Order: sequence, then C-alpha cells, then structure tokens
Amino acid sequence: MPFREVAYAEDRVLALDMLRAGYAKAFVPAAAVLHSHEYTSLQELRRCFDEWRGLREVYGWREPARPGQLARKLQGELAATRRAASQDGLAGAERRATLVAATRHHVIRLAGALLGSRADRLPAPLRRGLSLEHRSSFAPLDLDALDGPPSMQDSP
Repeated sequence: MPFREVAYAEDRVLALDMLRAGYAKAFVPAAAVLHSHEYTSLQELRRCFDEWRGLREVYGWREPARPGQLARKLQGELAATRRAASQDGLAGAERRATLVAATRHHVIRLAGALLGSRADRLPAPLRRGLSLEHRSSFAPLDLDALDGPPSMQDSP
C-alpha cells in the first residue's frame, strides 16, 4: 500500500488507509526500532510543532491546554524518568542532571504540542517560523472526501 502525498504524518495516514482496507494492527513486544534525533532545544520545539500540526491536519487533534492536565502530564513523565533513573542506579549529580534534561525535554515537547495543534489559528509567517521544515501552510486532510485508500494495484 503506497504512502499518500501529504505534507506530514504520512505514516499515520498510511495506517488509517491500511485499517480501512481491512488490515489489522498488532503489537509485537519483541519488535525493536532504533530511531533517534539529536536536536537542539529550538529544533526540538520546531519538530514538535510540525508533529502536532500533522496530528491536527490528519486527525483534527488539539492537545488539551488546561493547566491541571498539563501539570499532571508533566508529573507523569517525570515520575517515569525518576523510576528509570532508580532502575539504572543513577544517584546524586547524575540523577539530578537526568531529571533536569528530562524536564527541559518534556516542557519543550508540550510547548510544541500546544502550538502545533493550534497551527490553524496561527498566521502563516508564524507557522513558518515555528516549523523545522519552514512550512507555512495548514492543510487539513479530509480522509472521507478522498476516493478511499489507494489500492495495492495502484502502487508501482
């Protein structure tokens, strides 16, 4: 099944197309994926902006912005980091540095999520400035208006 030509989140659109075509998703606990980026804080913010703009364009998702929800989400992420640090035997300065880095990472991701999932409300020049891809558009995908998922016969 081919990827659709979409600005972002082509993997999510592919998953929707495959589900609509009758395929199923399965969780394989033993499967492993190594995927990493070494972004600066600003690049991480911009990447998250693009990612959540894609979620908004594909699913219509808007990240909840109530302060209590944001605080609980951040607390949950940091609790998971503390547990992992304990399991890894981190202590002292190394543990503190890990928690500071995790806090920075998750605050940046939340900021990108809040901005990206509201990209439809932002002016194009601001979207371009916030985007790692320098994309100024906001292009919601109407999956129901399309002719359905591409068929296997359509692929090269």
